[in-house]
Amino acid sequence: MARESGRHLLIALVMTLSVPISAAAGTDSANGTAEHLLLREESVGAGLLGTSPAGTAGFAGFMNPTALAAEGNTLFVADQGQRRVYRVELDSREVTPVAPLGGATPRLRIGIARSWFLLPPTGNVVREFDPDGKLRAEYTSVEFTQAIDALREPRSGRIWVFDFSGTVYEFSPGGSLLESRRILADRGTAVQAAAAGPEFAYVLDRTCACVIELDQHGLPMRMIADGELAFASDLAVDDYGRIWVTQHDQTQITLIDHNESLHRIDLRTVGLNRLSALTIAGGRLFAADPTTATVTTFRLLPPDTARR
Repeated sequence: MARESGRHLLIALVMTLSVPISAAAGTDSANGTAEHLLLREESVGAGLLGTSPAGTAGFAGFMNPTALAAEGNTLFVADQGQRRVYRVELDSREVTPVAPLGGATPRLRIGIARSWFLLPPTGNVVREFDPDGKLRAEYTSVEFTQAIDALREPRSGRIWVFDFSGTVYEFSPGGSLLESRRILADRGTAVQAAAAGPEFAYVLDRTCACVIELDQHGLPMRMIADGELAFASDLAVDDYGRIWVTQHDQTQITLIDHNESLHRIDLRTVGLNRLSALTIAGGRLFAADPTTATVTTFRLLPPDTARR
């Protein structure tokens, strides 16, 4: 469907958001074409990385990587086994511990200029750190129920924090609350995760078991894969606008292509056992496998290389 301004869609949303704006065109397996989507490059972990001068003496490897964020050649890994966040410089093969972790699994998201957001599993404060783990800003509001996710909106550069209730809070870089929007909350959205794409933002909604595309004003434009993502846990969007969705059982990745068709990729076909975290940056997909305690990088191939 043609994308219109979210402002122009507001009246239509009141009338039509109770039904799918757009349904998935179909579901199939991408196991036979995984090699046309992902090109495996390398795995990083024990024996494959060196300790940076700022790091501790000797890096024994990851223990249980559970969250990832990346920008360019810099990868941030939250290791719940080690209870630390590590910065990995992929070009120099150096790893540096940059922040401690509590006991529960957090969520990491990338900011700008290699800053990164840390979202605890409970609480209402989102913290932004610089690449060395120094606190850069805090994003919070007395209205928060629980901060579920955060992203940098691709057009304005402002920070969006998604509350458990579905409310979207917009902050200026640095932490000043500018506006809160309840349109998702008012329609009963239960935010599972959120991610920024090349142009728009995307929300994984437990209520519709779908992905909702948001314009730069935070207004819904379409529902994607309505009712097809009941067991989804996280999502990422590549430079081609394709949506990659992980599952709670950690056994597969779901790719949603430009036609909104779903393709289920069995992890074994790309050399993984389980998938505890996924992120996308610089034309690469990073996948954490807790069974091998490694993070594998894949080069993302353009859509025209995939079989139709």
